[in-house]
Amino acid sequence: MMKERILFIGVFVLLITAGCSQTIVKSSSINTSNGDSSGKYEYLLSEALRQKYIGSMSDAMVLLEECIKISPERAVAYFELAQILAVQGEIKKSIDFAVEAADREKENIWLQIYCGGALANNGSLDSSLIFIERALKMSPEDPDIKTMLGKVYLEQGDIEKAEKILRDLKEKGLLGENEMMNIVSALLAAEYNDEAESWVKNLIIINSEEVRYKAMLADIYRQKGLTGKADSIYSSIIRNNPEDGESQMLAMSYVIEKKDYKNALSFLSAILLNDQISRDRKVEFMRFILSDTLFVNQEKSILDLNLRVLEAQYRGDEEVLSLRPEMYVMVGMNNEAIERYKEIIDSTENAFFSGQQLIVLLAEGKRYDELYAIARPFATNYNKSILGKVYYALSAMELKKYDIAEDELKKAMILAGNNDELKFNVLSMQADLAYRKKEFVNSFSYLEEALKIKPEDNGTLNNYAYYLAENNTDLKKALTMAEKVVKSEPDNATFIDTYGWVLFKMGKYRKAYNSINSSISLSKERDPELLEHLGYVLQRMKKFNEAKIYFEEALRKDKSKEYLKIEIEKCSIK
Repeated sequence: MMKERILFIGVFVLLITAGCSQTIVKSSSINTSNGDSSGKYEYLLSEALRQKYIGSMSDAMVLLEECIKISPERAVAYFELAQILAVQGEIKKSIDFAVEAADREKENIWLQIYCGGALANNGSLDSSLIFIERALKMSPEDPDIKTMLGKVYLEQGDIEKAEKILRDLKEKGLLGENEMMNIVSALLAAEYNDEAESWVKNLIIINSEEVRYKAMLADIYRQKGLTGKADSIYSSIIRNNPEDGESQMLAMSYVIEKKDYKNALSFLSAILLNDQISRDRKVEFMRFILSDTLFVNQEKSILDLNLRVLEAQYRGDEEVLSLRPEMYVMVGMNNEAIERYKEIIDSTENAFFSGQQLIVLLAEGKRYDELYAIARPFATNYNKSILGKVYYALSAMELKKYDIAEDELKKAMILAGNNDELKFNVLSMQADLAYRKKEFVNSFSYLEEALKIKPEDNGTLNNYAYYLAENNTDLKKALTMAEKVVKSEPDNATFIDTYGWVLFKMGKYRKAYNSINSSISLSKERDPELLEHLGYVLQRMKKFNEAKIYFEEALRKDKSKEYLKIEIEKCSIK
C-alpha cells in the first residue's frame, strides 16, 4: 500500500537559464588587489570566474566562498556570488551578498548602484536609498542615478521629492522620451494618475506623431472614468493611421481592456498579416492577448485559427509554434497540448522549451510510458538539465525501472549543487525510491536530510510518518509528525488519513476510524487508498460486512489492488 507523493515540479524549471544573466557591474570594476595577498586569492577568483562563464555555477560558488575565507575584506567574491544567486532565484541571499560587497567598497559607485537597484526591485525601498544616495554623492549630476532615486521616491509615495528630482532632469533636457515613459509607468503603478497625465501631455508636445503617447493618455482617461475622452483618442488613432500596425495593436489592446472581445477580434488577422509589424512584436502581442484568460476561454476557436496563421509565417520557429499549445493548456485542453508539443519536437531541431513543457504535462497526466519515452532522450541530449533528470527518474520509478531512477537522481543531485530547494526535492524523490525498493533505512535517512533543509515541510513530515507506520517503526515519532501536519492543515484528506493510519498501527482503532472516515468525507473522489485503509480498520473492529464494502469499492476504483480479494474473502467467511 504505497501512498502517492505530491512532487515539487515547479522548482526544476527555475534554474534552466543559469549563467545567462545580464550584469550591471563587471568584476573588472571592483578592486581585486591586496598587497599582502599570496596569489592564491587571485588564482581561485580567476578559476571561479571561468567556471561561472562556462555555466558550472556550483563549482564557481565553492571557489568564491574559498576566496571570502582567504580575504573577507575584498568585495569581488561577494559580488560574484550575488550575481549567481540572483540567477538561481535566491534573491534574499543574493541581496545579502550584494550588501556585503557594497559595504566593503563604499567608494565603488557601480556596486552602490547595483545594490541599491537590487534592494529597490525587492521592495526594500528604505534600504535601497542608502546605497543610491551614496552613489549620488560620488556623482551628483548623474542623470541615471537621479532617475533611479526619483523612482524610489515615487514607489515610496513621496511625490514631492520625486517630482522635484525628475522635473529638474526634464527641464535640463537630461531625460529622454524612454525615461519619461518609464516615469509615467511608475506614476501609474503608484496610482498617481493626475501626475502621469501631466507627464504624458509633455511627451505628446515633444513628439506629437508618437501614437503610443496618445494611447497612454487614453488609458489614463479610462482609468479616471473619462471613457468618452478615451474612446475619442482611440478613434482618432485608427482614423489617422488605419494601416499602421502599432495603431492596430494599440486599438485592439484598448478594446480588450474594455472586455469588448468581439470588436477586438476584428483587428487580429490584419495585425498578424501586417508585414510592417516585426515577428517579435507579433509574438509579444499574442502573449499579451493570451494573458487574458476570459478572452481566451471565450474565443479559443478563433484564436486557434489566428495562431495557425502566425505559424505559417514563421515555420520552424519554436517560440511561435509553442503559443498554440500554451493556449490549449490555459483552457484545459491538455491532451491537445501534448499532441501539439509532440509535433513541434518531431519537426523542430533543438526544441528544448517544447520538450520541457511536454515532459511536465505528461507527468501531470501520469502518462508514464510516454513520459519515459520523451524524458529519456531529453535527459541525454540536455544533460545539464536537472528537469530532464528528475522527470526521467520519475517515469523510471513509476515503471519500476529502479536502477535507472536511482542513477538519474544521483545525477540530479550533482546538478542541484548548493541550491537547497533543488536538493530538498531530489532528496524527497530519493526517499520515495528507496522506500519502493524496501530500503527503509536509506529512505528514512534521505527524509532526515530533507528535513534538515526544510524542517517544517508538511509533505515530507507526512510521508515520513506514513513510511514509519507502514513499517511499524518508531510509531511515537510517526504520531508526533502526523499530529503536527494535521494541526497545520486540518482539511487535508491525505494528511488526516496518515494520522489515522498511524493510530491504526498503534491499535487505537476507534480514533483511527474517526480520522480516516473524516479523510474520506474530505476526499473529492473517494480515494481508493483511503477506502482500503478504512476497510482494514473496520476489519480489526470486527465489522466485517462494512469492511467488505470498503474493500470492494477500493478494488473497483483501483484494479491493481488484487490483494484485497483475499481480505474480501476473509470478511465473507466471518
